Amino acid sequence: MKTGLVIGKFYPPHKGHKYLIGTAEKAVDRLIIIVCERDDQKISGDLRAKWLRAIHPHAEVLIAEDIKKDNDPYAWAEYIKKLLGLTPDVLFTSEDYGERYAGILGSRHTMVDRERTMVPITATEIRENPLEYKEYLEPCVYEYFLKNRN
Repeated sequence: MKTGLVIGKFYPPHKGHKYLIGTAEKAVDRLIIIVCERDDQKISGDLRAKWLRAIHPHAEVLIAEDIKKDNDPYAWAEYIKKLLGLTPDVLFTSEDYGERYAGILGSRHTMVDRERTMVPITATEIRENPLEYKEYLEPCVYEYFLKNRN
């Protein structure tokens, strides 16, 4: 059984994340998504995980405290393996760090849409003006921004 992993803040989850996760789901038997949370984020990790569970009901969604403060990828890899109780077979990312981090983790890496050509958006852009990017948000996420315009 092949296990895949997607790690991110998903702050907020958007259709670029959906494309990444959908690609991963098709390639593995078991997919684990880790939502990284920090105290300074306005949208809780619990809510982001709830959204991801609704959008990707066949994936396992976990929340991890973002311990990357020391920027130590080896400590982060050990933390993730301890959290999972296993080493994933494949790490899926859309980021330049993916290949190196997968090697540290002991996994293979699959790069998905690094150039953001399939879904040209970032979570940073959405956070700056969420109502402008409705087409990139699932209804449950967009509804949150409608209710929390302040």
